[in-house]
Amino acid sequence: MKNYLTFLAFFGLLSACQEEKPVTIAADLYVRYEQDAKKLKAEALFFEADSLSKGKNVIFQNGVTLNGTKMLTVTLPGGMVRYELEMSDGTLAPKYAFEFQDKAGREHSLPLKIHPFEKIGLTETTCQNLPCLNVSFEGPEIEKDEKLVVMFTDTASTSQSLEIKGPIVKNQIPVAPAQLNRLKPGPATAYLVRSKTSSEKKDGILAKKLAEFYSITTSVEIKK
Repeated sequence: MKNYLTFLAFFGLLSACQEEKPVTIAADLYVRYEQDAKKLKAEALFFEADSLSKGKNVIFQNGVTLNGTKMLTVTLPGGMVRYELEMSDGTLAPKYAFEFQDKAGREHSLPLKIHPFEKIGLTETTCQNLPCLNVSFEGPEIEKDEKLVVMFTDTASTSQSLEIKGPIVKNQIPVAPAQLNRLKPGPATAYLVRSKTSSEKKDGILAKKLAEFYSITTSVEIKK
């Protein structure tokens, strides 16, 4: 997760919202689901909005839960505390919510949704009479605030990734051989990642959110 200083960019929005409740807490939220391992990982950092330059983060007396499961507290270098949770052999929930009670006793719930791939495919095709790969997936379209990453690894353990920013309307992307020039021709593996960033200002909390979905790994043939 990025350092808390990335939140400085968000506070430029506050001047345009004078009538809204002043921001007192900044939150950095992250959730990732790995389809291969059916594994969920979540992290959360909280800071006092008026003390970012001092690096003072917030710890809640009753802790933080994700969909009712209590998150662990982990002390980072420098003394900051991050809330973490890892769950294996689980199914992807329709939505997730970080819940906590602030020092004034107010309950807060910050929702976050992961958009999955229902199915992926990497098939051989032609692009301008040259061999190429067609990367496709079934599921919600990649929106403008999302990006798609395709990660390839060859038999020599060399990896190469392609990043495509949304929107992706037809849920498919052609990949030419020149885009995979670091890889050795022959068998390889590949998986897809969809990553969505968003922000929300609610009840005095400014939350930056990152949700990622890692697809299953599939076999593919690299040709030059």
